[in-house]
Amino acid sequence: MANQEQFFRALGTKVRTLRKKQVEAGRPITVTTLLRICEVFELPMAKLVRGLDEGIYEKLDVVPQVRKKRRS
Repeated sequence: MANQEQFFRALGTKVRTLRKKQVEAGRPITVTTLLRICEVFELPMAKLVRGLDEGIYEKLDVVPQVRKKRRS
């Protein structure tokens, strides 16, 4: 009889390796791929990406220009 636990552990390792080569490598992915991931995990995209943008924006060193009001 086949050892199912061993089979699924090996399968999990192989899938993890493939994921790391693609999505988990930090490279941009297509929206189609993102939708497929959500479908597989039965997860709304909003829940998957919620909070991921925190702390990724850099502050610009731009001083806003203040317009002076014209006197009539």
